[in-house]
Amino acid sequence: MRGIIGSVALILFFWTLQQIPLADAVTIQYTSPIFTTLMGVWLAGERVSAFRWFFIFLSFMGVVLIQGFDPRVSTFMLGVGLTASVFTGWAYTLVRKLTATEHPLVIVLYFPLVALPVSAVFCLFQWVTPRGMEWFHLLSVGISTQIAQYCITNAYQRSEVSRISPFNYLGIVYAVILGMILFNEKLNMPTLLGIGLVLSGILAGWRLKK
Repeated sequence: MRGIIGSVALILFFWTLQQIPLADAVTIQYTSPIFTTLMGVWLAGERVSAFRWFFIFLSFMGVVLIQGFDPRVSTFMLGVGLTASVFTGWAYTLVRKLTATEHPLVIVLYFPLVALPVSAVFCLFQWVTPRGMEWFHLLSVGISTQIAQYCITNAYQRSEVSRISPFNYLGIVYAVILGMILFNEKLNMPTLLGIGLVLSGILAGWRLKK
């Protein structure tokens, strides 16, 4: 289940990366801590304080602000991004439950074990042979992803999902910077305000003890 749900989340997220600006796609994806917290309450029986719920709501309002003022983000692609976030939160919660009985490397193994054959189906119809530096870029994605998966799995093994998942939001800062440097993406003030709400809400919520 972790492999299937994680694969769906990843495919949908890559789809949003192709269709909307990098910073917006990553910000929408990083609403996953909201759904991770919800799943943690439902599946893992974790307790979340009213203050943390408030900061989660604040982060969600930031995403609404981004979509409402960035015409490049359609309602449909927003829905695709949020669906990816739901599945990401679900996958992280399953990781939290699995850490009680499984070694982190075992949990990490099952993600690509499922994702590989699923991706292979798409490759049969849309395969493009990488050239030159594309090999390096693709290998870098694979290696860095596996390292990240191992680290996040270890983190979920040692603490509650509602406390660990907010760290994902640091990726928004990287996405904004790289989007401007590599793709010349320009963000308007309402979009930046939305990103700021997301970061403020999630970081303030993380600092709460409960």
